[in-house]
Amino acid sequence: MSTDDNSTNTKLALIAACTKGRPIILKACLEILAAQQIVNGCELKILIVENDNEEKSKYAVDEAKKNSPYEILYVLHKTPGIPNARNVAINKAIDIDADYLLFLDDDEEADPSWASRLIKAAHYYDADCIQGKVIYQYPTSELWVNTIIADKNKTTRPEGKVLRTAATNNVLISKNVFSNFHFDQNMQYTGGSDTDFFRRASKKGHRITYTHKAIVRETVTHRRCSLSWQFQREARNKAISVYVDNKLLGSARTITKHTRRSIFELLKGLVFLIICLPFFLLSKEKGKSNLFIATKFFAASFGRSEERR
Repeated sequence: MSTDDNSTNTKLALIAACTKGRPIILKACLEILAAQQIVNGCELKILIVENDNEEKSKYAVDEAKKNSPYEILYVLHKTPGIPNARNVAINKAIDIDADYLLFLDDDEEADPSWASRLIKAAHYYDADCIQGKVIYQYPTSELWVNTIIADKNKTTRPEGKVLRTAATNNVLISKNVFSNFHFDQNMQYTGGSDTDFFRRASKKGHRITYTHKAIVRETVTHRRCSLSWQFQREARNKAISVYVDNKLLGSARTITKHTRRSIFELLKGLVFLIICLPFFLLSKEKGKSNLFIATKFFAASFGRSEERR
């Protein structure tokens, strides 16, 4: 186990990854987590929550335990749905009296300094939650996607920016947050339970801060580069936003807010749809990129809930 900067008090950090039916991908994730650096005076443990009806990936965990410098915990949770699996991680963090709970996806690659940079950022910014940076790696064959979505990998948020919400694909949650909040089980199949979780924490006064120094990398599959998948994703995100706002703001304010926003998104979609047509004459990639933007705006203009495991 390698170390980084000093810390005055001993802290316990629990890294959690939820998984289902992807033992090979999980194995690669665990191998990378074994190389994590950690600040002096901070103990690190790893938790794998398998959200399935049987132990399909436990052998990958058992194999990783042989070479990992960190203790690896395993829990099989049969109740389906990502918020249920995340709540198992919260309960485990509480049971072992962890000071920090770090989440990443099982298909992500964390830089060796990832955990230590999240912890140091929490101290430096005196933050209750830290959102790290995700670098998306797209298929080189999907040129049209790279021309428009490559901007997601640029540092658009300033270091130390205070956020209203966060995502569990790269985040640190301190004890004073995870000991008082759980993920909404009613969002069992919809996705977005992390958005809801952090919105509620922020509304209660907990500070969420961004750092681009704690990096994980995610490889995007060809399926997720399709216009139909992106349309469904944006529509789902819109439905989630309405659901969360209704919980926090009430129905009247939510209707007013999203009616105005839907009209605006629809108009933007029409504009980009018109723009994309001449671009197709010049370049198929550029034309498809603008069609992609139009598709996202159209989807965001109405939204729909969709079950997702």
